[in-house]
Amino acid sequence: MRRPGGTAEVAGHTAGFSVELLAPERQGDELTATATEVASTGRSGVCDVSVVNEQGQRGAVFCWCSHTMRGKPAVPAMRG
Repeated sequence: MRRPGGTAEVAGHTAGFSVELLAPERQGDELTATATEVASTGRSGVCDVSVVNEQGQRGAVFCWCSHTMRGKPAVPAMRG
């Protein structure tokens, strides 16, 4: 997991999330998602993601809560 705006990767898992669909998107729309870290305290974090079309109209919002793990990663690294 890479926190928005951050450079360090940390092992973690999703503590909860919410998705709100605000308006229908149409075929051919160019969508842009922007993530903003709202809070990061200790091992917990909250991130908001906003999805807009090329006219800047918001079509969806996503709120994601995470919790970083101490020790071993939540999912072991794959070896090739």
